[in-house]
Amino acid sequence: MPGADDLSKFESASAWIGRKVYLKEGVIVRDGNQILIVPQPAIVGDVERHMLWLERAWVREVDVMSADEAMEVCSQRICESPNHMFAWRMRASVLSEKGKYESAIQDFTEAIRLDPQDPLTYVLRGATWLERGEAEKARQDCQRAIRISPRFAPAYHGRGVALRYQGKVDEAMRDYSTAIRLDPTFARAFYSRAVVWHNRNDFNKALADYKEALRINPKYPLALYGRGITWHNLGALDLAVKDYTEAIRVAPDYAPNFYGRGIVLRQQGHLVQAVQDYTEAIRLDPKYALAYYHRGVAWHYKGDYDAALKDYVESLQLDPNYAMAHYGSGVIWHNKSNYDKACAAYSEAIRIDPKYTLAYLHRGAVRQIQGDLESAIRDFDCAIQLEPKNADAYRDRAAAWEKLGNPRKATKDRRTAERIESSVKKSS
Repeated sequence: MPGADDLSKFESASAWIGRKVYLKEGVIVRDGNQILIVPQPAIVGDVERHMLWLERAWVREVDVMSADEAMEVCSQRICESPNHMFAWRMRASVLSEKGKYESAIQDFTEAIRLDPQDPLTYVLRGATWLERGEAEKARQDCQRAIRISPRFAPAYHGRGVALRYQGKVDEAMRDYSTAIRLDPTFARAFYSRAVVWHNRNDFNKALADYKEALRINPKYPLALYGRGITWHNLGALDLAVKDYTEAIRVAPDYAPNFYGRGIVLRQQGHLVQAVQDYTEAIRLDPKYALAYYHRGVAWHYKGDYDAALKDYVESLQLDPNYAMAHYGSGVIWHNKSNYDKACAAYSEAIRIDPKYTLAYLHRGAVRQIQGDLESAIRDFDCAIQLEPKNADAYRDRAAAWEKLGNPRKATKDRRTAERIESSVKKSS
């Protein structure tokens, strides 16, 4: 059986940061007289001497195990004592974390058979059902946990997550709030509620919940990442970069942290750094279609059209229905004067997203170059129908009318474009 120092391979503080670990059997985490439930696995957020910050509290290094050690310890314990519920439950948690959901469900079910009155096991099995896409089974398990222990906050949070996956967002929010009322130090419940506020574009409430989650757990990577997105949506780009950077420090293997920071850095004009962040996101997750697309945009802004096109193509291989990548490819082909390929790419973007105004505008411009003026005008008509105050659409249609020998309509469109632009200037 592994000894207490078997995690000695994590020698430096930086090696601990972001690691997922499990509490050894019998370890109790307290905040004063209150016993805290530490998620399994827990992410190491900080290190101080031989103490690790595990989401809600400081724990000694010797009191935790890696996933592989936990698997070995639990399997050996089960062989020695088949009725050891804790070993079945912890091994199930490790299996679930490794993506072996069927085996995890089997172990959780055995743990429940051994102790059918333990609410945490139901909640953990529910989380695994959710990973398998079975939200109703997840909700039912959390409901059982609530019946067993009506004041068990993780059960309400777990049921809330399942309900949100089922599209029952209002019910989910009630459960998140109940979990917070029962346990005001439950950072994950604040985080989950913040995500809903964010999705509802109520960014101030989202910020308040992210702030509370981070007050409880200052190294909570998902809350840092989520707050970074919220700052970005509010236009506070420096604060967004700050949160993404801290999230990267705490969870250096989480690709969206680099992707999110890359988005903001590109918006700030830091194209080299943005490309570096997208590249790291892709290294961590080679199937990250969005990262390829946005790296392509950064290459495009840098004027490296070949690199941009390569990334757009890679993005489309991963997600053929990504309209923006088709549009981006069209712009590159357009700039390279390959009008047939540009038109085909814009058409594919429109097929996927029939309300893609820019795709209509650019396809209309290509068709105008190709001499297909009537088709160009139809594209400009579609753009105007989608965005009646788009001055560029009127100006481009005016040029097409002029070439078709209809100066009256051309003049009318140019005047409309001028009125729109004048109105925009006055309002600004």
